Amino acid sequence: MSDATIEFPRAMGEQDAMLWRMERDRRFRSTLLSVTVLDAPPDRARFTAKIARMAAEIPRLRQRIVPMPELVSTPIWAWAEDFDLAYHLRFLRLGGAGTMRELLDFTAAIGRQAFDPERPPWEFYAIDGLREGPGGENGAAILWKMHHAVTDGVAGVRIMRHSFDLAPDGDLRAAPPPRALEPGEDADVARLSSEAVRERLAQVPGRLWEGARKAVDVARDPVGAAQSAARDLASLRRLLADMPGPLSPVMTARSTNFHVDAFQVPIAALKAAAHAAGGTVSDAFLAGVTGGLHRYHARHGKPVAALNASIPISLRNAAADSDVAGTHIAVARLALRIDEPDPARRIRAHHAVVAEARDEPAQAYSDVVAGVLYRLPLPLALRTYAASATKNDLVASSVPGIPAPVFVAGARARAFLTFGPLSGAAVNATLFTIDDMANVSLNADAAAVPDLDALVACVREGFDEVLALA
Repeated sequence: MSDATIEFPRAMGEQDAMLWRMERDRRFRSTLLSVTVLDAPPDRARFTAKIARMAAEIPRLRQRIVPMPELVSTPIWAWAEDFDLAYHLRFLRLGGAGTMRELLDFTAAIGRQAFDPERPPWEFYAIDGLREGPGGENGAAILWKMHHAVTDGVAGVRIMRHSFDLAPDGDLRAAPPPRALEPGEDADVARLSSEAVRERLAQVPGRLWEGARKAVDVARDPVGAAQSAARDLASLRRLLADMPGPLSPVMTARSTNFHVDAFQVPIAALKAAAHAAGGTVSDAFLAGVTGGLHRYHARHGKPVAALNASIPISLRNAAADSDVAGTHIAVARLALRIDEPDPARRIRAHHAVVAEARDEPAQAYSDVVAGVLYRLPLPLALRTYAASATKNDLVASSVPGIPAPVFVAGARARAFLTFGPLSGAAVNATLFTIDDMANVSLNADAAAVPDLDALVACVREGFDEVLALA
């Protein structure tokens, strides 16, 4: 996906619309949080100019979400006529001792606040006064809060690159003038609805062509087509099958409160450990997390063999989705064994089970399933979504990062922490690499995991065990 060719459709995609609608229940808010820890405060004027340029170049950052009748269209992205950069970009200073704990608690507090529905769903906070952590004694941080509907993790990295530089001097160009809006251009809901319908209808010829192509395939090979349809149907049944759970006997409670923490490990060591075990970096990351969760349950005197895990799988390899903004993922739902004591075997076992889930034909129907859920009556939609989402013990994501030094308005980034939404689970664990470090970020439901320090200590031990393979 190149930044210059990202498409920004008027209507939300089916997955984004479903997630947006599920937020009527606060447990299912889809807010993404990222914290870039810097070794010095960024130059205020340069950083302001950088974000102004980013907002001017990326249309979605100047658009708000307008609800539509579910049977007519998904919600619409409309230009925010009163867009005010000063609302979205704020400068502040930590008021206490400047600890990482203070920064992380502030991050969680900001994440719990709902977006203003009349404004584009993103906010930047430039935070001074950080006195410890990866940034050192004169550190700072950049907190970005963004709704998942703006984009998924993979494309989000590309958007975030507009705020980064690969050298201390960086790009000092001024922001181009934003797109001029006609008075009342996006105030007419009826016209917006018509535009959305026309946009959908424009997709019909392509779908008809695809249908015709499949019809030809059926005529050429009816037996093969029938077998393929049967495989897809069986896969869809597995995807939608009810799961017992949650499986954790410890992380059972759920709330609307969460807390976050993170740590770093050398990416070279994580790669070496993965290679030694015959897996990938994502497999090694997952093995570190599950090893930690096994220790956490043992510490509570309630060991468990497996946990329900949801693992997002990017669908952006498909050409049709590679340059379109929004969420383009499928979710692998599986019972993940965590009781394998050998870290190498655990890495290989995770690799096998995730690969099997990734190859399910039904993953291609994620948008269809989301569209059905979006159009159900709201009480039924919420009950259906909650019945599945709250059975998850863990959400685990590995996002490709930036394998080079990164600078923000002259300050060097020393850590990049990414906290994904819980979406009903007890814990979300996310891996993001930057330069030579792998950042492991944990978001935990405060009711499910009241002792976050204990969980972090256990997960650190799980990673120590994995890194010993290097």
